[in-house]
Amino acid sequence: MNLFKLWELSEAERAKLLQRTAVDADELLDVVRPIIEDVREHGDAAVVKYTKKFDNAEIPIDQLRVMPEEFQAAADLIEPHIRAALEKSARNIRAFHELQKPEPSWIKEIAPGVFAGEQTTPIDSVGLYVPRGKGSFPSVMLMLGIPAVVAGVESIHVFTPPLEDGRTDPATLVAADICGIHNVYKAGGVQAIAALAYGTASIPKLLKVLGPGSGYVTAAKRLLQGVVDSGLPAGPSESIVLVDETADPYLAALDLLNEAEHGPDSSAYLVTNSVELSQEALVLLPKLLDELPKWRKEFCETVLSQHGGILITQTLDEAIQFVNDYAPEHLAIHVKDLWGVTKRIKNAGEIILGEYTPIAVCNYSLGPNAVLPTSGYAKTYSALSVRDFMKTSSVSYLTQAGYADLREPVINFAEYEDFAAHALTLKARKFRPDSEAEADVSFPADSSLGLGYHTITASPEGVACKRITRESTISVAIDTGEREPDINEKLHTPLHFLNHMLEHISWRSCMNISVSTSVTHYPFGHVICEDVGMTLGYAFAELWRQQMGSGTNGEGAATGIIDEAMARVVMSFEDRAQYCGSSAVPIPEHVEDMLSADLHNFLSGFAQGAKCTIHLDVLKGDDPHHIWEAAFRAFGMCLKQVFAPNPWRKGTTPGVKGL
Repeated sequence: MNLFKLWELSEAERAKLLQRTAVDADELLDVVRPIIEDVREHGDAAVVKYTKKFDNAEIPIDQLRVMPEEFQAAADLIEPHIRAALEKSARNIRAFHELQKPEPSWIKEIAPGVFAGEQTTPIDSVGLYVPRGKGSFPSVMLMLGIPAVVAGVESIHVFTPPLEDGRTDPATLVAADICGIHNVYKAGGVQAIAALAYGTASIPKLLKVLGPGSGYVTAAKRLLQGVVDSGLPAGPSESIVLVDETADPYLAALDLLNEAEHGPDSSAYLVTNSVELSQEALVLLPKLLDELPKWRKEFCETVLSQHGGILITQTLDEAIQFVNDYAPEHLAIHVKDLWGVTKRIKNAGEIILGEYTPIAVCNYSLGPNAVLPTSGYAKTYSALSVRDFMKTSSVSYLTQAGYADLREPVINFAEYEDFAAHALTLKARKFRPDSEAEADVSFPADSSLGLGYHTITASPEGVACKRITRESTISVAIDTGEREPDINEKLHTPLHFLNHMLEHISWRSCMNISVSTSVTHYPFGHVICEDVGMTLGYAFAELWRQQMGSGTNGEGAATGIIDEAMARVVMSFEDRAQYCGSSAVPIPEHVEDMLSADLHNFLSGFAQGAKCTIHLDVLKGDDPHHIWEAAFRAFGMCLKQVFAPNPWRKGTTPGVKGL
């Protein structure tokens, strides 16, 4: 078993520690290339030929795809405790990957009239490779299948080598069924990768393949990169267990064996700055190895004497540096300063913290994906995720004003780079008169454009804004025309007192404001108030952008009073989102059907949406209703000042930075 002291190693010896199992890639490519060509030319016949040769299984061509009755037979064979383990793991894996799923799309105005965003859609088809070389891996089926389903991939196909009797591993079939995937093929190795890359009579041509495999599978992916996207490089297993003097040497030694038992091509190191712990682990390891089956013990002994062992450093800093240089697939950390060390890790496929989080739990059931980059690729690749089954397109849109602003610099770029047609596409576009220019700068606000997105519709009379999140859909409109007689009839939130405060904003700002809400999750006061405030802020920000061309104050200060209560609000629109609230008198926790804290959330949300600075000072008051009414009266009057005409500030903001 290897025991290294980092300070005694030469540069060459240190570099050797970073190497994984040596594979003659050129030799493998020479073996793999004719198999690929044979499958390309002869299709299914070649697939079954190589399945018999390499997996010792005779599969009739018409039985390459697993039949429905085989799924049922597999379900009958699986013992209840195995099914329960698969189902519990699947729930965690699905929950994690649901959280990981990106929003379908977003678009924002990044400069006046310049809209840019992204739209994310699933890949149309994908092949999932579930290996079976040194055992069966239904866990890999879950780790590949669930994110593909969560991503929304329409055509998902699984490839896994058959057992010698021609069946597919029952647990893998049950796992596929739990995922909701039923396109499973009894084919593995190079022949499976070639078949999904080119397509055969039985196997469709697919766009991408994901999943770990042998060196031959990796070589096949490499040769077929121009034909099929081979995705994340996932090869032989590897791990580092990083510990200090506070760790339990028994657990450290156990965790070292976790990845070492995968096979003789694995790599596994115990890295520590504690000589004492390393010696204790060294004594424990032979006893632990004796508890393993003979073949697993032999795997571990090979790994720990060739591409693994115990590495002692003089300091924890050196140990962390070695981890980052190595970029392991799995990194388990058992140290006193758990979070401090974690923050310093830059390169690792996954980071596993604490003595109650064994690597094995992460392999199977915790939730994050266990298909990870190996061979140092953790320096540039991430763990397999929902995003591996999706792709993103940018989305761009210019209003006439936005186009006018960018026209000249783009022409200059095009002419400098000698692209005459590029320049001509701008020079030939004609400006329309203002009366014909688009008045409606809007985007569809349905679910296809995603969540967490706000849409703006602008017109000469005002602005409308709609914001959609997982929690709510908020629509607001601001009309600067003549006063409408039924303002309070157009304010619809579940909070009656908030509606009353919105009415004060409308009345004191001399603008017609309408608000409607639909709360889909968590109908909490703070959610409603913050979302309404943010959406109203977006709308006022757009109104301010519209009027900035002719010049507005952009700032204001006002004092609101009612009976014994008095409040002052100061506001400035200069692209700085900040809300500060203070009070010279105690403000009761509850006010009518709301919490006072939720009204602060409204003002904070408004500041975020409008990117403005708001200061509220409650000066006097006893009655909470009066206190907040004074505050919102002042808020409305302040908005009136912000939008008062001021030609001197044409095209700029109140701040000296201008735009």
